[in-house]
Amino acid sequence: MAHQDSDLTIYLLPVSFLCAMLGLVWAGPVLTWWVARGGRAVAHSAAQVIGFNRITQHPRAAFRAVAGVVIAVYAMTVFAVAITAAAGTHDVTRGGGHLSPTTLAAMPAVSDEGTLSGAIDRLSAVPGVTTVTMERISGDCKQDSRVILEADKAEALGAPHVAAPDGAVSISTRWLYENAAASPSPVSAAELASARESGAPVILVGTDPASPGAIERARTCLATSGLALGTVPTSPSSIQALEGSAMENQFAQLGYIGILIAAGISAVSLGVSTVAALLGRRRVLGLLRLVGMPAATLRSMVSYEAVLPAATALVMSIGLGWLTAWSLIGGVSGRHISWPDGGYWLVLLACLALVVVTTLASARYGRRMLADSTVRFE
Repeated sequence: MAHQDSDLTIYLLPVSFLCAMLGLVWAGPVLTWWVARGGRAVAHSAAQVIGFNRITQHPRAAFRAVAGVVIAVYAMTVFAVAITAAAGTHDVTRGGGHLSPTTLAAMPAVSDEGTLSGAIDRLSAVPGVTTVTMERISGDCKQDSRVILEADKAEALGAPHVAAPDGAVSISTRWLYENAAASPSPVSAAELASARESGAPVILVGTDPASPGAIERARTCLATSGLALGTVPTSPSSIQALEGSAMENQFAQLGYIGILIAAGISAVSLGVSTVAALLGRRRVLGLLRLVGMPAATLRSMVSYEAVLPAATALVMSIGLGWLTAWSLIGGVSGRHISWPDGGYWLVLLACLALVVVTTLASARYGRRMLADSTVRFE
C-alpha cells in the first residue's frame, strides 16, 4: 500500500505543479483587473486614470504581455525555494578540536579482542598511517553516544588536550561523523572498564595528510583484512564527497541552471510582448496625440500600462511560488524550506531590472511612434 502511495505521489507532484501554473495564468488577468481598479480609484493624474482605465477594460491583453515573466518567475521561485530542502554537504574543518579530515572510522561487527588486535597490527604497518586505535562507544541512539578513547590517541586525531588522570577521555560521536569540535572529558578507570566490556568497538585510523594515497591504502587494508565491518570506513573528507554526489544535491545544481534559462526566456518574452502591445495600439495612441494629449502624458500612460501588470505578476508569482514549494516539500516529506541562496535574489533583481528597462524602452518607443509624421499618417 505504501509503495502504491509513493507511485501515486510521483505522478501527482508534476500534475499539481502544472495545475498551479495554469491557475496562475488564468487568475492573472482577474488579479490585474482588481489592482488596476484599485489604482484607478486613487489615481492623481490623467496618465494614471487613462492607463489604469485601459487595463480594467482589457485585462487579458495587459496581462498577456507579462505572461512569460509570470511563468518564469513562478517556476524559478518554486525550484529555488524547494532546492533549500536538499541536505547539502557538511563543512570539513581543520584544527580547532575537529577530527582530522584524513582519519578513517569504522565499526567492526565482531568484538573478539584477538581478531581486532590482528587488524590493528596490519593497519599499523600500512605506509602513511600515523595512528591506529580500537576504542569503544558507550550510550545508545536515544542519547548522545560517546566514544571512550585514550587521551594521547585523541590528541593525535585532533582533539584538544585535557588532563586525564586515568589516561582516557570521553568525546561525543558527533566529533566523528558531524564535524563537531571535540570537548573531551576525563573518564575514570571504572567507566573505561565498563565501556570496554559492553561498548561497541570502533576503529580509528589516522593518516598523514602529506602522504598521497595513505587514506585509501588504509581503507583497502580494512576492506581486505577479513574483518567483518558493520559500517563502511569513512572520513570527514569522504563523507563530504559522498554528500556532494548525492542525487538531491546534483539536482540542486541543475535547478539553478534551469532558473537561469527561465530568466532568459522571460527576458525575450517580455521584450517581444511589450513591442507587440505597442504596435497593436499605435492607432489609438496616435489618435490621442492628434486630439491634443501632451506627449509626456502619453509616455506616462504607456509606462503605467507596462509597470502595473509586471509588478502584479512578480508579486503574485513569487508568493504562489513560495506557497507551492512549501506545499510540495512539506506535503511529501518532513523537510523544511528556508531562504534561497544569493543566486535566486540576483536572478530576481535581474528580472526587476528587466521590467524597468522594458518600461523605459516602451516609453521611448512610444515617443518614436508618436512622431509628427506618424500622427499625421494615422
